[in-house]
Amino acid sequence: ARKAYLVRDPFGLRPLFYAVRRGRLLFASEIKALLECPGLGERLDRMALWDYLSLAYIPGARTPFEDIHELEGGELVELDLSRGVWARRRFAEIRYAQDFSEGFEESAARLRDLMRQSLRRNLAADVPVGLALSGGLDTSGLLALAKESGDSRRLHTFSIRIPEPSFDESRYQKIMVDYAGPVHHEIIVRPEDVAEHLESHLAFQDEPSGDGAAIPFFLLAREAQKHVRVMLSGEGGDEVFNAYETHRAWRMRLLYRRLPEPARRLLRRAASCLPVSHSKLSVDFLSKRFTEGAELSVPEAHLYWRHACSDADKARIWACGDGMRPTGRLFAEAFSSLDFEHDLARLSLIDIRYYFVGDLMVKNDRMLMAHSIEGRYPYMDRDLVAFACGLPMDWKVRGLRGRLLQKEAMRGLLPPAILRRSNMGLELPYSKWLSGELRPMAESYFSRERVSRSGFLDWRGVRALWDEHLSRRRDHGRALWTILNFLAWFDLFVAEKRYKTRLNAASTHGARNRTRIRYRYTARGRG
Repeated sequence: ARKAYLVRDPFGLRPLFYAVRRGRLLFASEIKALLECPGLGERLDRMALWDYLSLAYIPGARTPFEDIHELEGGELVELDLSRGVWARRRFAEIRYAQDFSEGFEESAARLRDLMRQSLRRNLAADVPVGLALSGGLDTSGLLALAKESGDSRRLHTFSIRIPEPSFDESRYQKIMVDYAGPVHHEIIVRPEDVAEHLESHLAFQDEPSGDGAAIPFFLLAREAQKHVRVMLSGEGGDEVFNAYETHRAWRMRLLYRRLPEPARRLLRRAASCLPVSHSKLSVDFLSKRFTEGAELSVPEAHLYWRHACSDADKARIWACGDGMRPTGRLFAEAFSSLDFEHDLARLSLIDIRYYFVGDLMVKNDRMLMAHSIEGRYPYMDRDLVAFACGLPMDWKVRGLRGRLLQKEAMRGLLPPAILRRSNMGLELPYSKWLSGELRPMAESYFSRERVSRSGFLDWRGVRALWDEHLSRRRDHGRALWTILNFLAWFDLFVAEKRYKTRLNAASTHGARNRTRIRYRYTARGRG
């Protein structure tokens, strides 16, 4: 038929980029490969960077570069070689439709069986296999199923420990290690580790990322590559089972909006008076985010509860012209385009299409492949996802409780302390560290020279956020971390174009087997 196809997997687990240059379609699995083509990457995409400031990642088909694009999960490009034309289209859709034909217990048993099958497929390898163990329900569930099948003692598990009390999950990690008996490795991440690897991890990401778990995961992968070549991850479990705090916040919003507006206004004012705390998911953070976001529409509230920079703060720091469409409209348009009967189903697909693909898979794929490790994601097994998309929403989120069916499926396999715990998620305590140990590094990036030369940010606005944060008038930790990572990325890829130097430095850093950059580029046909 003289046709060729570029195809990205249905859930965006692997990357695929393309560009059109002088009548030729160029493609690669890394942006930096396309940057080797003369004329590509000379202009930055304003809208991509505008959205990045809100989300801490770049959503959809955009990249930081105006002429380089990304295929989204479930999309393909069809090239007609006879006519010299091409078209981009979606070939796989995720559909949500509640199916009430099975009972709760029956569905829980079926879910457990699907998880067993998925794990068995993902454990199949002729090289050592590891598991990134957070101590949360998703990764603990995988380890418990491996124990049930007799595979846990040959697994290597790798856990991050953040030495800040509210960020430390090591208690739950130890429970699972003692329970399942894997070969365990703990990686402690301190502020000096973050400063040392900021540029290295961005050199592998190829695009700015404000994900606070990226550097810890980079360090986890660096340790893991001494022992394994395949890494299982719990990513996707939150999406499949509607486990995010914002999904329960959607339920709370329905009740909260029944209050009269004057009462809600008083609650917002009371929340704004709470003193700033740098603890993870502190009362002041949750109260301020919820009461302000609950006044917005469903999709805009979903964004607001997660945002890095608010619209007001973006207006203060943006220096690249007016007329940018609000990032909230991106979510609103996606939400209104879906015909699912349940709002949570629409939010779930938005999470998969934007956050899962644009943030989580960027972090996982780039940080693992930087160390020649293949990532595998059992919760994104197609049979498992299809089954979960048909579950009644009340079996996932009921009132303020979440993961009901998932917990029922794992009952008897997991220690009670794991079943009882709530979502936490790996994150850096950047609010505290930026004010303390990382302050010298932050001051260097927030200098007038560095901020101004980007051409996108206004130094006075950035400095105002920084001063407010240092004085603890407001917690701008996530916004400042997102800005700092953009500035570091800009130095590496645009202003100084020295990302290759950081790649080479990473390849020779530290202990054994440091030929990984060369190996990485051959292991998956990259470069």
